[in-house]
Amino acid sequence: MPTTFSSWTTSDDASNPVIPWGSEAEIVGWPSYIHAECVRQALAERLYCLGYNVPDISTPLLPNQPVTKLWKDTFQSWLTGIISEFKNHNDNGGNWEGCSHIAPTWTEENILTQIGAASRLSPGKSEPSTAAWVMQQKLIIDQLRWRTQQIKPDYYSAKFTRFYRTSGGPYYTWADTVLGWNGSAWVAHVSDDEAYNRGSRSNDLDPMQPDYFGCRSEKVHYECSGIGPFPIAHALDAYLSITASVWGCPPVATDIVFDNPDYPVADACGDFLLFQSNTTPAVTHSLDFWVGDVDAMLISEPSVIPPWGYGFRGWHCLIWPIVVRKYDVVGGFVFQ
Repeated sequence: MPTTFSSWTTSDDASNPVIPWGSEAEIVGWPSYIHAECVRQALAERLYCLGYNVPDISTPLLPNQPVTKLWKDTFQSWLTGIISEFKNHNDNGGNWEGCSHIAPTWTEENILTQIGAASRLSPGKSEPSTAAWVMQQKLIIDQLRWRTQQIKPDYYSAKFTRFYRTSGGPYYTWADTVLGWNGSAWVAHVSDDEAYNRGSRSNDLDPMQPDYFGCRSEKVHYECSGIGPFPIAHALDAYLSITASVWGCPPVATDIVFDNPDYPVADACGDFLLFQSNTTPAVTHSLDFWVGDVDAMLISEPSVIPPWGYGFRGWHCLIWPIVVRKYDVVGGFVFQ
């Protein structure tokens, strides 16, 4: 009967219930099929997570079955092929709040750096070589834990409901602009994929004339009835991207001046904010959150700008969440 593992170190084999993985030296004295079968099951789990059914990998090694070079070649080829399907969970401590990037993709080069290996080992025939090889496969698989996905309205019944609120200006003072905004109400309008809060200041007619102020806010209710089901339970974090102004960054015209955004945490174009974290492992997750749903202006007075200029202070958020699926949780991957 084939051996079944309930973790990297635990099996249902009464003769070998605890499997050592402390070092290559510990593996050398064991029958080679035991550790090879363990990494096979771990790779099969990752392939199952990705939706692959690979007969060469799903077929168990039987007790005392020789671990051939052909088998190891096939195994290593499949493992190499899925490295880029997973994300580097070590980057920035696995939290990209306020970062300009999210969860970089693993490459063979940086995953080898992560495990402290100078190069990828080639499958060999002798027992010491098998021990070194199988240990490296285990270390590589151990790093394949998280994936990402962008959720768009076309998928999983994702739905946007958009509202706007405006100061009704322009006004000659920022104080009047704030009063105008506070006296307005949220109005539902066409669904869209962005939210923002911006204050504007302009003087595009005569430098001797007062500046004009205005403020407009957009908020969005995002609902996604279900992301999944996926084969294996996991936790999920949803991030959204923040940019510096509604018109983008850097400035797209010489007569437009941009302040730094007032939005807390994000202080650079393209920053990401963590909007929802589902910590309970599940195969299907739902997202339901508001962006910009506040009854107070989140921006301060735009700075003085040059004559004939037009400037904004504020933030802008795209509402297509990027979700990070984390499988190294209780009830997630067996081999972690």
